[in-house]
Amino acid sequence: MASEPITIAGGNPNFTASEMLVIIFVAWHTDDRVSDRTKPKSLSDFSSWTGLAANTVRDTVKSLMSCGCVKREDRTGQAAVYWLDIT
Repeated sequence: MASEPITIAGGNPNFTASEMLVIIFVAWHTDDRVSDRTKPKSLSDFSSWTGLAANTVRDTVKSLMSCGCVKREDRTGQAAVYWLDIT
């Protein structure tokens, strides 16, 4: 798990509770041994783990991507791979 981004994000009052849950989800599911990216995850994975509605997850991921905090690699026929870019 990548704990440094959680520490940085946790001290930032500009993140909403939903954004923090998504950041924690991505950090928790990051495979540090292989790369800084998650194993493939779908929005339903985010939703079931965070307890957020699918629409909330979608909007929150878009918001975090627009500010550059979360990156996503779409993969044909597979769930996307996510990573954090919080420094």
